[in-house]
Amino acid sequence: MIKKFLGRYAASFTLTTLVLLLVNIVIRVRLGDMIPFIAMVIGIALVALAITLSITLFKLDKPNALITTILGLVPLMAIPLILRIIYGVVIFRFTFVLFIAFALCALAYAVAVLVVASRYKKEAKDLNDLLK
Repeated sequence: MIKKFLGRYAASFTLTTLVLLLVNIVIRVRLGDMIPFIAMVIGIALVALAITLSITLFKLDKPNALITTILGLVPLMAIPLILRIIYGVVIFRFTFVLFIAFALCALAYAVAVLVVASRYKKEAKDLNDLLK
């Protein structure tokens, strides 16, 4: 369990670092604003932790599927708030940008739920075919 969690954390940390590094380069080039390195690293670690926690909660087998789906969404909702703290008014000048960030997180999670649901349907169909 811990080994899987650390592997997921390492992957999400790497991807988050690449994405936020690209965002910081765009901010530096387009706006001439510099984001402090320490704030960026702490933010990347927190975002990666939220993503890892969301994936881990989503993949739990013991509780009900609806409960794990809802629990998996909760850590993702913290990501726009963390990004708001890191970037402040540089990106989030208007409130609607924060709402768009929340909507993008929910949309990404909805796509993940649909993919997993289709995979489970296929597995259930295969198992039913084996029983016949």
